[in-house]
Amino acid sequence: MSEPILRYRAFSLTLTSGEPKRLLQELDLQLKESETVALIGRSGSGKTMMLRSAMSLYEDLGKYDTSGSIDYRDGENWIRIVPSLHGTRARARKESLAFIPQQSQQVLNPGLRIYRQMRNAALSAQNPVSEDQFENILKDVGFKDAESALKKYPHQFSGGQIQRILIALALVRNAKILLVDEPTSNLDEALKKDILELLDSIKQKYKLSMLLVSHELELTAGFCDRIVVIQEGRILEIADSIDELRMKSSVYIQNLLQGSGQIRRNAQEPEDSPVLEVVNLSKSFRSSRWDEGNSGNHLVFKDINISLLDGEILSIVGESGSGKTSLAKVIAGLMPADHGKIIYKSMSLDEMKPEEFSVFRKSVQMIFQDALASLPPNLTVSEILSEVCRFHNKKFDREYLIAYVRRFGLEDDILERRIAQMSGGQRQRLLIARALLTNPKVLICDEIVSSLDPELKQEIINLMLELHDEYRFAIIFITHELSLARMISDRLIQLDS
Repeated sequence: MSEPILRYRAFSLTLTSGEPKRLLQELDLQLKESETVALIGRSGSGKTMMLRSAMSLYEDLGKYDTSGSIDYRDGENWIRIVPSLHGTRARARKESLAFIPQQSQQVLNPGLRIYRQMRNAALSAQNPVSEDQFENILKDVGFKDAESALKKYPHQFSGGQIQRILIALALVRNAKILLVDEPTSNLDEALKKDILELLDSIKQKYKLSMLLVSHELELTAGFCDRIVVIQEGRILEIADSIDELRMKSSVYIQNLLQGSGQIRRNAQEPEDSPVLEVVNLSKSFRSSRWDEGNSGNHLVFKDINISLLDGEILSIVGESGSGKTSLAKVIAGLMPADHGKIIYKSMSLDEMKPEEFSVFRKSVQMIFQDALASLPPNLTVSEILSEVCRFHNKKFDREYLIAYVRRFGLEDDILERRIAQMSGGQRQRLLIARALLTNPKVLICDEIVSSLDPELKQEIINLMLELHDEYRFAIIFITHELSLARMISDRLIQLDS
């Protein structure tokens, strides 16, 4: 029988900045050698903080208190991580534990090639690794041309490839315990399964133990030995299988399995006149001197034609790599097209004067997939919204901002928080609120619910639909979920990879 390798004993975490708030409450859990334990729960339930606590990654919380303990086993000895001296925590981070965060694009240094980043990880862990070993590790995580991958920068990889690189960085550190936070969020269904299969094979080959946070219970359950359900910072249930969870009468668990309600779409006929048109639009990415010998152009999409009616919901569906996000950025005027035209209210973007383009940018708003990358980490919510109001000469005061955020299901105290102090659902609500401050005519939503649990996904979609009914803006909704697109849209376009 496997021995425990990581344990939480009556562990609690309390945020003490302002009014005290208990984030984690009396957690008792043991992770065994070669075991995978899934942590499941609603957004904001404390799943990620449970992982971060094992690494003492509290920098974004401000003031906090802990009670109880977290320990890991090194040979025959148990070593206390929390509470502990800095040297003990540093040793655990270097030698035993590796944290793979959810927002992968925010972890890698955009200015360093992958070789340098793997080398730095090995040096920080004092683990001598040769370039040949780097290549072997990259091959283990699914890179056929590992030599080429080492020479590239993070921006040259897809989301699924970035996730593989983060797994490789953990292997370079020779970690024994992987703390993995939402590894499949923002990926399409095929890639999600690929990443979970990869983690399972890596765990077996390198004899690892794994705590895995996920909101996708159905998908994750087949790769886990046990499932731990987290609710409001407490362990609600521990089960050996998803079938065991289905037998529970808890409303919370049933909502995690299937969502809490239905998506409510009040079908209203869009106007006859188009608000935005895309004519024969094509985009490719040209290789550059940074591509280390690669040549030619990579075609992203070709000859796209779209007529978006005023008040219409149009879904664009496609797998990862099909060009959905690139198309959205071009339509929003954030990236130039190679060929074709974008016409807003009968005027082509390339013919607009600066003041006309300014009106277009105000009227066509885009909500990006990665909330952490979209919002400034150093500003409070109040400062973020105030900045938008000032830029667009919109009158506001604190009372206005309080009333405004309440319309999006956010509490008043959210105004004083920074992005790292918010849950995934709160960030998505804030992104929608920020976009609608300019009273846009077109809202482009790029995979805005792909990283949310089923219950929260329904809440965000219903919120967006309610706002659409109230303000009658047109929506371009980008997703890899065909069933969701069919539920909410008037029309849909499918892009091929």
